[in-house]
Amino acid sequence: MIKTQHPTQPGFIGAVDNARRKRLLDLCDLTRSSERQIKTLEWPDYYEQERTALNDLALDGPKTIIPLARQLSGYSQLLRAGVPMISTAEYSTLVMPSLNRALEADWSATSPDIGGNAIAVSSAEPRRLSAYVVVSDMLRVQNELLVGAWLEQQLLASVGRALDKAAIVGTGANNQPTGLLNDTGINSHTRASNGINSLADMAAMEKAVADNDGEDNAEDYFWIADTATRETLRNTPATAAGTTFGRSLWEPQPANNLGRSGVMGYEAIASVHAPANTLVLAQKRAMAFVDFNKLQVENLVDAGQAKEGFRTMLVSGYFDFAILEPNGICKAVNS
Repeated sequence: MIKTQHPTQPGFIGAVDNARRKRLLDLCDLTRSSERQIKTLEWPDYYEQERTALNDLALDGPKTIIPLARQLSGYSQLLRAGVPMISTAEYSTLVMPSLNRALEADWSATSPDIGGNAIAVSSAEPRRLSAYVVVSDMLRVQNELLVGAWLEQQLLASVGRALDKAAIVGTGANNQPTGLLNDTGINSHTRASNGINSLADMAAMEKAVADNDGEDNAEDYFWIADTATRETLRNTPATAAGTTFGRSLWEPQPANNLGRSGVMGYEAIASVHAPANTLVLAQKRAMAFVDFNKLQVENLVDAGQAKEGFRTMLVSGYFDFAILEPNGICKAVNS
């Protein structure tokens, strides 16, 4: 591996650690097996990541392992933007209490009555994701390790896409998580004009989060929009009280934020999963994906398909999406 002033190129199969090496070898075994097999693909759990972080402090953090969230971030816009992924080894409903930022200590000589303060919680449960991936025998014969890496990338891409879609438009029915646009518990702002996102509307969304004690860190804000809304905002001048600021509503962030596209100085993403006229302002830590550490790949033996030189792999895993602090998110709605 050659290191220059340019980003390191880790080769054809990408970065590798001991856990990933085992995953690729397991996938190679599946591609050349003519018998039905099920392989559980393992990524470093929380405790392994913690130990590695402590061992690698001199190297500025964990660099010798590849967590699942890091690999999925190549295919999930929300993970790439910084939405956390919680990893748990318990295959059961995970109850996560929501922080009440409005709770205030009392300056008095007597103990305050806290019996009336309810504890709000978010729950995540194992929800099954599955996809079929077709592999060519010709590719397998040419280079099994590269096919294993491609198969890993393809299954992660299908999972990452499904996670983003569920987080934005999940209905809460048919084993889907409840997405941002269908969650009635988060803040909402009614646009002054239906279908039009003005600077005043977006500032009001920011204010709604702050007014409800949902603001934790200004750098943690980010916007979610559909691609058409991004196009419209890109072509809409930023104006307030009749003054034009000489830029559009969708502009790059300051240079110290790597020049990413953003709205009002915050990072922003445009998702193909978002329906028309979507605009959401959120604090990243107010939501999370949950991984239940049960990602498996199974080769399906089919005689007819095998004669044609192909084989099908079935990938299945268990994930969920949860809103940890509803007050940290605001969506724009029409009247």
